[in-house]
Amino acid sequence: MCTPCKGRSRVQPMQGIITGNSHDLEPSPRLDGSVTGTDCLTSRGSTSTLGGERHQMKMVLEKATDNHSNAKDMAKMLVVILIPLVALTVSSALSLAATVSKLQHSRMTLASIDASERVSAVILALQVERGLTATYVSGNRTEESVMETLNQKRSVTNRAIENDNAFLTLNVSGTVYATKEMLLDDINRYRSYVDFKGSELPITHPITFYTDIIQQLLVESYGQSTRLVEGTLWPRIVCKDNILLLSDLYGIQRALGSSFYAGCSLRPADLDWFRRLYSSSESQIKTVFFYSPAAAATYQELVRSKEPNGFYLRIMRSEIIRGGDPCADHGEGRASRLSEYWFKNMTIFIEILAAVMQGESDYISVKIDEIIAGALQAVAGNITVLVLTVAVSLTLATIQLVQARQLLRKVGIYARNLGVKTKELTREKRTTEKLLYQMMPRSVADQLRQKQELIAEEFSSVTIYFGDIVEFTSLAARSTPMQIIEFLNDLYSIFDNYIDMYDVYKVETIGDAYMVASGLPEPTANHACEIACMALDLLREVQLFRIPHLPAESLSLRVGLHSGSCVAGVVGIKMPRYCLFGDTVNTASRMESTGRAQRIQISEATRDQIVSEKTHPHGRQFVIAPRGSTAVKGKGMMRTYWLCEELTTRRLIGRHTAGLD
Repeated sequence: MCTPCKGRSRVQPMQGIITGNSHDLEPSPRLDGSVTGTDCLTSRGSTSTLGGERHQMKMVLEKATDNHSNAKDMAKMLVVILIPLVALTVSSALSLAATVSKLQHSRMTLASIDASERVSAVILALQVERGLTATYVSGNRTEESVMETLNQKRSVTNRAIENDNAFLTLNVSGTVYATKEMLLDDINRYRSYVDFKGSELPITHPITFYTDIIQQLLVESYGQSTRLVEGTLWPRIVCKDNILLLSDLYGIQRALGSSFYAGCSLRPADLDWFRRLYSSSESQIKTVFFYSPAAAATYQELVRSKEPNGFYLRIMRSEIIRGGDPCADHGEGRASRLSEYWFKNMTIFIEILAAVMQGESDYISVKIDEIIAGALQAVAGNITVLVLTVAVSLTLATIQLVQARQLLRKVGIYARNLGVKTKELTREKRTTEKLLYQMMPRSVADQLRQKQELIAEEFSSVTIYFGDIVEFTSLAARSTPMQIIEFLNDLYSIFDNYIDMYDVYKVETIGDAYMVASGLPEPTANHACEIACMALDLLREVQLFRIPHLPAESLSLRVGLHSGSCVAGVVGIKMPRYCLFGDTVNTASRMESTGRAQRIQISEATRDQIVSEKTHPHGRQFVIAPRGSTAVKGKGMMRTYWLCEELTTRRLIGRHTAGLD
């Protein structure tokens, strides 16, 4: 059983030619004169397209002769011309704005660099004062050199704070310094407190006091760096900030180490603090110079030129980390000298870091100055381009406006002639497309129109229908040629309307012969069922048809179906035809010629194809009854079958039982 009838209008009924050794049919023009499904679609599409072209041409003619319309068109053309010019002007303005913004950012970056340098100067001065103050309270405060040096460094710190014109509010352990004067007053009070208490203070007391202030100043310095919007310099900026942090780590080590030798010992907590600082500084110095190879090279050069005794400092650092009593190990006098030695050499390292940091700041400043100079030149260039763009835009707009007016006048002259030619082209195009799509499938015709190479295509599985009017020769003898043409045209018009319901392709009508195929030119999986449904419908319709000039006569069809492979292609140059080749065409013709009136004879291949195809939702059921072996010219004996619907099953079986095959 098979129910393949989809009822879809996917037919391409176009004219072709049958080629087969066993079916002697010659090419002839179409007799029905009808326009089939695809032809109608093509005609309607062409008419719609060309009708739109005529409508547009009419509008052009009206506008070409209407002064008011011309003025509007010229205004529109002027707008179209001005759009790219305005876009160019806007682009130049945006470029100018971007350059000005970059200039402003560069100036802000330069100001931030300057502010960061002033903060760095304060931090470095406080670091030195922190170390000397810690040394002073550790036990060597009586030495005049220590106190004298401390007072000198206090003056340096005061000047650095006073020069910080970009001072921001600091919050140090809950104490808020809104101005630099407030900070300086608090530092002076602490200095007096240190001078009064002296060695009664633990060395961590001044270190903590100064470190808290330094940490907040470091935060302020980092804040200045975050406002540096010049993206290409960020590695150097990061390097500069991390060098400042590294110098603070060295500064605390300097204070603790100096106090260790000056005070003959450090508390266990202070020793642990020193060890953590040493570990952090070692890690920091390994990564800080990754951001700037130039800074690393400068650092190495300064270390070689100033020659701090790094080897002996490592010995002293190991002694501090180990702890103990340096006065007992070296004597108080030597321990005091070691304190000064440690402080001096660590200061050299810190000064080297400060010099490297200053070099980075100078490099950043120079680059920013170059950026500012380039931005100023770009601003001047953009202003010049903007002025020239506006001037050129206005000039070109005026020229184009005049040319557009002249062009519209010429269009008015040519439009009339073009309108006449367009109407002629419309008629010719409609006729050409109609004839072309009647001769061959649309896809093949489109390839011909596009001048593509046509290659014959092989279809592995198709079903071919042949239908013939029984006793047509006798009927034609009793009719005039015009009556035959009218009769066939009416009949095949009905057939054409029915095949629109199925996925089939009308190949040819030659006299009373009617040939249809399914599975080409577009392959389909259910070609046998599609042809079977169509054949049953045509068989039923021919019983209802009445010949106009012989109403008492009834018609009968003899139908044959066969499935198999074939080759299809265009044959001919002057009069190309879409032809089918292969034994399947011949066998299908023999199925029709050896059949019976009002019966559909199918081959075993078609029967197997119908049985194997999947059920379709159309709901039609088939019954296939065996006819037996039939002698077929050129094929010998073939097993054939009768095809009918379920409603005619009992009649078919009864006739078959009575021996009416």
